[in-house]
Amino acid sequence: MNTIDGLGYFAASLVLATFCAKTMISLRSLAIASNGAFHRLRHVGTAMADSAAACRHAPAQSVAPARSTGCAIEREQKGPDPASID
Repeated sequence: MNTIDGLGYFAASLVLATFCAKTMISLRSLAIASNGAFHRLRHVGTAMADSAAACRHAPAQSVAPARSTGCAIEREQKGPDPASID
């Protein structure tokens, strides 16, 4: 299980726990905690998506900049850009 899955299960379990709350204080506390967990999940997911997008949009002029970002993508093997075809 990766980090995003773990955070997702944790946030979902907090939401499920709200159905078992006996007092309004515990209900509100669980709701705030689950909201925070989902916010953290969104933050981590966005950061991972941004780093993946940086790998995909590496400069096409050479392979060296793509390797310096930690990506194993070689842009020359992808072929011509579909937008440049008339």
